[in-house]
Amino acid sequence: MTTTSPLERYKLFDSIEDVTQLNVLLVLESPHINEYIHRHPAAGNAAAELTKFFTAQGYASCFNDDLPIGCNIKTQRYPFLGIINCSSLPMNKEFYPCTMTMAEEKAVLVDKLMVMRTQLSKGIDADYIKPSAPECKLFNDFAKRLTNLIYATTSVEKADDIIIIPCGYVATNFVKRFQANYKGTLNILKHLPHPSAADWEECIKNITITDNIPQDMLP
Repeated sequence: MTTTSPLERYKLFDSIEDVTQLNVLLVLESPHINEYIHRHPAAGNAAAELTKFFTAQGYASCFNDDLPIGCNIKTQRYPFLGIINCSSLPMNKEFYPCTMTMAEEKAVLVDKLMVMRTQLSKGIDADYIKPSAPECKLFNDFAKRLTNLIYATTSVEKADDIIIIPCGYVATNFVKRFQANYKGTLNILKHLPHPSAADWEECIKNITITDNIPQDMLP
């Protein structure tokens, strides 16, 4: 979204402690109420499931399993793991105040965000984000943030490239759309389910990422 968006006050940006030490980047969907309160991504109950997932696989030994992963990154000043949201604006209509009427420009934008979220959460449908669609402004903002981040991490001397992990279908679709236009090589892991999914615990039983991410990348 542009800086003139009437929803500007609700924006929340990415969580990167030190781009020069970043090894793994989680791509999540969008902020919600807990994130707005904490002023950083991944601050709710679902994000606590991500903490448990990573610590159970032997990563981030300093993390508190009772805290959401975004809060762990902030409190520990943990530089090796970062978070970027597809949308810096909440995509869930329930987030916004009920005083927002359909006649307002803000309400129209919120509806577009909700439609996009609903469409992309059904499965892999990256082509839904058409270059001419109004919703493409949201994707362009994501692409700009991710491109800047990739350039910043690869401009320093590092032995390993950044590993990108999309969580859920919305994030996967954004990353696939980005990958289709990106000129370089990206190191993308197969997506994790969204931690708020009803079948999250069942899905992660058979997911192991230790073969793709050495332990010393997320000590």
